[in-house]
Amino acid sequence: MALDVPIRRVVVVKLGGAAITDKRSSRKIDAPGLRACASVVREATARGETLIVAHGAGSFGHAEAAACGCARGGDVEDETFARGVEATRAAVRTLNGIVVDALRENGVRAVGVTPSEVGWHTRGRGAEAEASTSGRGGVFDLLRDGAVPVIHGDVVIDDVQGTSVLSGDDIVAWCARWAIEDGFAARARVVFLSDVWGVYASPPRCAPITNPSDTSALTIAPGEDAVLLREIVVDGDSDDGDASPAWRCVRAAPLVDPRRDAPLDAVPSATFKTADGVTDVTGGIEAKLGAALAIARALPGASPSVFLTRAGVLTAADDARDHALDAVLGRPNRTDDSKFPFVGTVVRTDRQRESS
Repeated sequence: MALDVPIRRVVVVKLGGAAITDKRSSRKIDAPGLRACASVVREATARGETLIVAHGAGSFGHAEAAACGCARGGDVEDETFARGVEATRAAVRTLNGIVVDALRENGVRAVGVTPSEVGWHTRGRGAEAEASTSGRGGVFDLLRDGAVPVIHGDVVIDDVQGTSVLSGDDIVAWCARWAIEDGFAARARVVFLSDVWGVYASPPRCAPITNPSDTSALTIAPGEDAVLLREIVVDGDSDDGDASPAWRCVRAAPLVDPRRDAPLDAVPSATFKTADGVTDVTGGIEAKLGAALAIARALPGASPSVFLTRAGVLTAADDARDHALDAVLGRPNRTDDSKFPFVGTVVRTDRQRESS
């Protein structure tokens, strides 16, 4: 019998491909990373949070997508092209099944959602994705039934070019928009999880994690000199049609010691566009940050609602915490806690910062 679980708020959690797979090898899972992400989802749902989980392809599907060119479009009636599309879809469905199984093993009522099978489509390069009424309704039906929808990046029909790749970031942005339209925006949150701690001023020099085993807590390499952008403020009054809104870093910290503020001259200065912004060890940071900026501008709450971090218990400064869980549970004040700061990047609008 279907349940009717009341929804207090919606938290959209993006499991980045780099967080759950080994991108250096084809179709290889990052087992510790996936377990850490599953633990976050388990703990959050156990505390009564309503979650939508989205994930990227990681090392599943990219080779197939590149081979057939489905991201650039094509004729789905062409037999060779159609085989390439199906191979790509099969790869990402495989990953989705693995993620769903990992969540279920952690006691989460996870249900996989394949966008191409429920009417998601795109409308040309740069245009927002769109989901059918049944696809959108299906996601919220799962939420009201107490389940956790797990939506994966996919090859979908594009109204202009035939096909396109619907990314995990696209899915996150669309689900956040649903939360706004359905009245959950005031307390909605979006959390991007990757294999790095957020947005850096420059790529880390050392391996960021010295002991990523199944049983050890995470630690930062002592010689690391990367600077973490702890708080990014985006112009909340800029044109909604601006795909690359202006933003600035207002707080930064050395990754090796997040309690200590770094001088802002250690990070890119002034206000700039995402296309001219920071670099990161993950190639998708520009798209991820662009999605985070757009979502932060759209969500109307007074508290910061968008976070970028990684899953796993981090041991630092005599503290051991899972900062990803902190973000999902909405503990934004940790960004201002000098003893136990949130290790990650918080994105908020200038209006949110002024009201805090």
